[in-house]
Amino acid sequence: MTRGILAKDFTWKSITIFLFYLSVCLSAQEISIPQPESLESVVDKQLKLAIQTAGDQVLLSPNSGAAWGKLGQLYHIHGWREEAIKCYEQATGAQPDMFRWYYYNGLAQYKTQPDQAVSILAQAIRIAPKYAPARLYYARALRSVGLFSQAEKQLRRANQLAPQNPFSALWLGQICLHTNRAEQAKKYLQQALSLNPGQSEAHATMAQVEMRLGNSKAANTHIKSAQKPTEYKELRDPLWWELVDVGITNRLLAQKLYLYLQSGQLERVITLLAARIPHPANWQGAEKNPEILLIYGIALVLAQKPSHSIPILEQVLSIPVNGQTDFRQLRLKSYYYLGQAHLQLGQFVKSEQAFQAAIQLDPTAAKNYAGLGDLYLKQEQLNDAITQYKRATELLPQNTEFHHRLAGVYWDQQNYSQASIAYQTIIEQKPNGQACQRLGLIHLRQKKNTAAISLLKQSLKFAPDVARTHAALGVVYSRLGQRQEAKTQFKRVLQLDPTDGYANQMLNQLSRP
Repeated sequence: MTRGILAKDFTWKSITIFLFYLSVCLSAQEISIPQPESLESVVDKQLKLAIQTAGDQVLLSPNSGAAWGKLGQLYHIHGWREEAIKCYEQATGAQPDMFRWYYYNGLAQYKTQPDQAVSILAQAIRIAPKYAPARLYYARALRSVGLFSQAEKQLRRANQLAPQNPFSALWLGQICLHTNRAEQAKKYLQQALSLNPGQSEAHATMAQVEMRLGNSKAANTHIKSAQKPTEYKELRDPLWWELVDVGITNRLLAQKLYLYLQSGQLERVITLLAARIPHPANWQGAEKNPEILLIYGIALVLAQKPSHSIPILEQVLSIPVNGQTDFRQLRLKSYYYLGQAHLQLGQFVKSEQAFQAAIQLDPTAAKNYAGLGDLYLKQEQLNDAITQYKRATELLPQNTEFHHRLAGVYWDQQNYSQASIAYQTIIEQKPNGQACQRLGLIHLRQKKNTAAISLLKQSLKFAPDVARTHAALGVVYSRLGQRQEAKTQFKRVLQLDPTDGYANQMLNQLSRP
């Protein structure tokens, strides 16, 4: 009798389990889970397992916002943004009043699709109006689509909610500068710098403000401060760091470190890895993930700590080659940054050896030739520097920074014909204030007055408060007999730099009948 009952119970349990899995399978057929094409090439088994587990949870609970959100987080932090966005959309559909999924969706879109991010982040703020970071990113999206007054409103509110956060004050200062409110911009930038004195972006913006207010001495001080390495003060955003901390794999640790590196958090990387890797040569995890060692070395180079970076980078290079393409790339980066580290120390022979080793490993990597160019430039071997910069521009012609370095050497040599070609290339690709100004000055020397005026005016659109540009325009106008236009330009020069003797002299000449 008992046996019969047990058999009966077992049968019903089996049927129940069968029906459950049948329902899961049927649901799976109806649910379309986004999968990145590159997922198959992922070699990290733990990461694949984490994604598979999250996907299975979606199949088991297709109406769960938390399940969709978890999968979205995994995709998001690993750079699969399109797939992450689709998951976040499912999460907000399942949980329309859950703030975090709107917020993460907005974070995934505000740089590439700011118009979409505007409406999504507006929803996030409606649900959680006191979460200051959401207002900051909302403001950045609004600014990207040209809605400056609305962006300013959000930044003011963020500043009230989190007065110790330097970013709201910094971005308020930038908007005020953009809308020609220099005095107001200065107040906000002073607040930003009081909270984070070493923030180079704040110093650079303050330099523009001081120039616009006619305080050239103060502007120069801020320019010098802007050229120093940034002392990064992180945005207090618990949800962002929750996103970063998703997962536990070595690969994910590398992903996190790259995020810190890209956001300028050099000391965060250094502090974290200094505790993890006290003795690089004895670190047992090096052979499993030398990428982490490399990131450590890169952070130390970028933080201007070359003597500390060199043994780290040499340790990466000491790991036996395993033939994998990824490992080859790690060695390539190691040689490049080793070259930069030795260059910072003035160890020119070792620096050249490192750059040459990188070139032997990959003769098509343009930045290694640019590194050699920097080395020769520092040694005042200008012709050799030109050779290397030209090679870099040939290999990567769309990189305007390489063209800038080449043009700069030609400019220093007073080889204006070649400098003109280089600056013209930059302007055709990605115009900026310096390239337009210098090509305008070259045309001025060549008495190509119309071209000079056009380029100098274009330069002022990028940098409206550069005294030399206004002075050059004044010279062209005076040459053409356009006395009033010339006087206007020289007056502007004196507003920016009251000590400019040449501008005073020209104004006196132009004021004579």
